[in-house]
Amino acid sequence: MLRKILTIFLLFIFPAISFSQIVTYSEALKDDIKNTDFEIVGKVSGNILTFRNNKSNYAIAVYDNQLKLKELVPLDFLPEKTFNVNFIAYPDFIYLIYQYQIKKTVYSAAVKLDAEAKVINQPVSLDTAEIGNHSNKIYTIVNSEDKQKILLVRSLKQSTSLTVTTTLLDNNLQIIKKATQDLAFNDAKSICVNYLVDNDGDLAFNISAKASNREYFDQLELITKSALADSFTIHNIDLKGRYTNDIFMKADNLNKHYILNTFFYMEKKGDVQGIYTNIWDKKSNSSLSNVFINFGDSVRIAIKKTGHIKDALNDFIIKSVIVKKDGGYILMAEDCSVDQSNGNGTNHYNRWDYFYNSMYLSPFGYNPYYYNPYNPYGFNNIQTTTYNYKNVFIVSIDKYGNPEWNNAIYKDQSSDNDDNALSFGTFTTGGEIHLLFNELVKRNLVLSDNSVTASGDINKNAQINPDKGYSFLPRFGKQIGAKQFVMLCSYHGSVCFAKIEY
Repeated sequence: MLRKILTIFLLFIFPAISFSQIVTYSEALKDDIKNTDFEIVGKVSGNILTFRNNKSNYAIAVYDNQLKLKELVPLDFLPEKTFNVNFIAYPDFIYLIYQYQIKKTVYSAAVKLDAEAKVINQPVSLDTAEIGNHSNKIYTIVNSEDKQKILLVRSLKQSTSLTVTTTLLDNNLQIIKKATQDLAFNDAKSICVNYLVDNDGDLAFNISAKASNREYFDQLELITKSALADSFTIHNIDLKGRYTNDIFMKADNLNKHYILNTFFYMEKKGDVQGIYTNIWDKKSNSSLSNVFINFGDSVRIAIKKTGHIKDALNDFIIKSVIVKKDGGYILMAEDCSVDQSNGNGTNHYNRWDYFYNSMYLSPFGYNPYYYNPYNPYGFNNIQTTTYNYKNVFIVSIDKYGNPEWNNAIYKDQSSDNDDNALSFGTFTTGGEIHLLFNELVKRNLVLSDNSVTASGDINKNAQINPDKGYSFLPRFGKQIGAKQFVMLCSYHGSVCFAKIEY
């Protein structure tokens, strides 16, 4: 099948200025979509690299800038029991960091590959751990925004404690600092998430705890460690008697802040009242803001036009935080729910499993660009599972934690037993944040492009109609350049990739 290029000309927001969207498709792959995982690695020296895993047969596909396949490079050096693979892409090389198990020992190693996916240096051992009866999913890999620091985190949970070992590396994989600390942790009532490393090499993560398994969290700790410190510092965050679900955390490297957000409740099993925001200042080692933002009926009606006003925010999950230069940020949350139907056609919404067992809460390095064709939420498909992805709520918050403006992008997406084509992908260009998502128009799926300006205005750009037989999967996409976005794509059930260029 020949590569196809589709060009669509648009009129930009100013009538005198126009630009074009160029959509390029790769050839469809022969891999079985039901048994193959895919990830977009990034753009390296002009090549676009993607990773695939078919029953532990690992390979990197090397494409040119027009998505023409140059070479499929098998990763034969990976051990047989490799179970986790992460990538960090640089302008002219990539690091492949992986874990594998031999008996009851888990190893973490890294290898440097060039733009053609060829090995530059032999694999380097990073860490080793005896796991006993523990799960082998003990490692998290994160890198700083500038990619000059890489952090390997090993987490071993016991019933009442959590042992965290951090290995801080530079961009040459040289160890800067290694540290270990035991933390109080109730595995049945606590969750540890959001390991991150900032450009200074400093670590931050959080632990949330609750009184019982089926309640919201009422305790929050921010744990920090400077790059060269030997121990962690635990900061108890005052929730002022409120309850929360999962925390979304981001590093603001320009202003030396950590930004924490979540939805909050006034009652143990009540409805969402609003957004909690905490901006932690590294210099003063304290909170610059600790604010609970309540949203009135007008906002609730605007973001969810059906159902009860009081529970309008209950199904929203924070998906993205975009930091602004002045210390404020833009937060995006999506209305996501899951209905499960038994053999009698009765629907049950499993809210608790959705919040506390979903992929968004994985403390072990969930990668939003990693495509797994099997039931991403882990539900049992003996029943029918209907995924619902609806409106996106967008809020601008200033550096003091106060709301500046809010808006919504409206969509209504549902699918049974497969949510891969749902939700949205984001990229930034021209000072705007673009949200790409599939929308049903006259019985055909088209790719909608809505952009958000710095002042909160929504621009609805021209839709992109996929070529016949193609379906876009935008949430499995990645921005690879100032004006380039690559996403996973399906062609009659086979996997390919699509590049949108502005």
